[in-house]
Amino acid sequence: MMKDTKCAFLIAVMALLLSGCGKESVATTEGNTDKATTEVSFEEKTEAKEEDLTVAEITETSITETSSEEITEAEITEDSIPFSDSIQIELSEDKASTTFAAFDTDVSMTIYGADAENILKEAADITDKIDKVFNTLREDSDVASVNKSESVSNTSDIFNNGANIAKEYKESTNGDFDISIKGGENQFDTIEFGKGYAGKELLTYLLTKEEGELSAGLISMGGNITAIGSKPDGKPWKVGIQDPDKPQGEYLAVIKIEGLISGETMTIATGGIYGENTGGRNVINPHTGEKAESDIISATVVSSDPIDAAVISKALVVKGYDKAVEFWRSGNYDFEMILIDSDRRIIITEGMKDNFSSDITPEILTK
Repeated sequence: MMKDTKCAFLIAVMALLLSGCGKESVATTEGNTDKATTEVSFEEKTEAKEEDLTVAEITETSITETSSEEITEAEITEDSIPFSDSIQIELSEDKASTTFAAFDTDVSMTIYGADAENILKEAADITDKIDKVFNTLREDSDVASVNKSESVSNTSDIFNNGANIAKEYKESTNGDFDISIKGGENQFDTIEFGKGYAGKELLTYLLTKEEGELSAGLISMGGNITAIGSKPDGKPWKVGIQDPDKPQGEYLAVIKIEGLISGETMTIATGGIYGENTGGRNVINPHTGEKAESDIISATVVSSDPIDAAVISKALVVKGYDKAVEFWRSGNYDFEMILIDSDRRIIITEGMKDNFSSDITPEILTK
């Protein structure tokens, strides 16, 4: 591709110094529409050591095919240039990383393995492809076209498949998650759902790779963190949970993703009701169309399914504490959760007790 057709950019990943017994490098689950990082810091009193922590740097990409025939510069159009050619990728031995904009947030990716660069490019292309369908704020997206025309007659297969999946979640959560905008005919807000959908599409692609090609990876989409395998040094990934009452970058707890082997994955997603000037994307109650009012101000879901994590973390906030606990105990979905209530109590499910750390002693839920 012609170099002068590319537009490279890099969004730096935030890393904060830690105090306490050591420095902790973690990925944030903050639902921020302006900034998202794959590696952040958290001040906690744990046994972590500085070498346990990594900083993931990231960038973006896209999917298109060009003719095998020679293309002149005049014939090159925006659609003929892969999205991955427009982003800056940081490379080191068996590692590729990038950061780019999608779903009204920053998407950060770090891929480890012998074919890290090519895998990262394809992953970025997949993300951009899904963003073109579900990003409500993107003028050329499928959902934006639907919202303008109030018609779903000419939508893509991806949009139609996603709408059907979202409908199933609406039914299973008793309407506490819904992509439809209350009071609008064929009006949708699919950004949060789209992040989960993109995460699942990425995993479908990444898990086709051989262990030598892909050894590990970390993907962050503004509140949704997907970890693939373990860090190259064999130590677990660590994810920070944003304090919903504090400015961005102040964390209330850390989750340690431990026991994963190459090829296994875990997604952590958080939904919340954030204080002023925190920069968080507030959960909307689909029954009212307004910011949710709940005794749960933050819900973090840990699941092997990125869509489950993205959807259920929002639905739990709308449900409130009692119904959230009932939903988890129903066993309809396999997930662990961390709830923060309006009194700043932390409640975790029993499967999280060995992988959770905070200065606040949590209450533990059992089934």
